[in-house]
Amino acid sequence: MDTTSPHQADNPQSCALYRLYAFQSTLETLRGVSAQTIAAIGYDQLLDELADICAAFDELHAVRHELTVLQAAFATLLELLEKAGDQRLASTGLQAVLEPFSIRQGACLERVSALL
Repeated sequence: MDTTSPHQADNPQSCALYRLYAFQSTLETLRGVSAQTIAAIGYDQLLDELADICAAFDELHAVRHELTVLQAAFATLLELLEKAGDQRLASTGLQAVLEPFSIRQGACLERVSALL
């Protein structure tokens, strides 16, 4: 099982996700050990649960990226509105521009809520 995260480029040594993957990697070396003590605590299920947690962290990172893209888009829109100054803007046009942002942001919030 590959335990490296595709998102470890963000300061990997101090990132909680990196430490979690390192922990998982360490535990993976003990997978399948036949000692009765390890089997008694359900070690393989713990490893599976840890892998699920790591996948959730990856999903949260993806949501953070999506929100960063949305923030940049909103900043661009605000800059355009400032440059428009006192020019009259059609509300339907502005709604058409903002609605996709709102939908994407709502989807991000739903993803985060599902993970937390």
